[in-house]
Amino acid sequence: MSDRTKRLKQLAGVQARIHQLHQARHATLMAQAQAAQMEAEEIGRRSYEEGSLSNLFPELYARRVGDALRRRDEKLAAAAVEARDAATAKARADKITEAYKTARSQEERQTEDRERLEGIEQRLSRS
Repeated sequence: MSDRTKRLKQLAGVQARIHQLHQARHATLMAQAQAAQMEAEEIGRRSYEEGSLSNLFPELYARRVGDALRRRDEKLAAAAVEARDAATAKARADKITEAYKTARSQEERQTEDRERLEGIEQRLSRS
């Protein structure tokens, strides 16, 4: 295997790991956004329960709901960025993997051609 083919193989592996990293970050951010949404909904539900202190501290409840919704929106925005980065990394990984396969295939053809040529030369030298 030539140095170029080895480098392409290594680079393809690195790009695949970068893609996986972006996917993992995206999943984490989406889970955090969902948790913030659930927190906001839970606070809203508790504010209507009997014995709730929301009547005494309405601005506290409103602020906590607002903070949870703000966190949700921030996490969703960050998740969108990670999704774009994951798509870019996937495209790069696919392109490099294709270049690696092409280089490997070309090397195999050259090796086969060389072996055929050597076989022909040996047959000619025997004659």
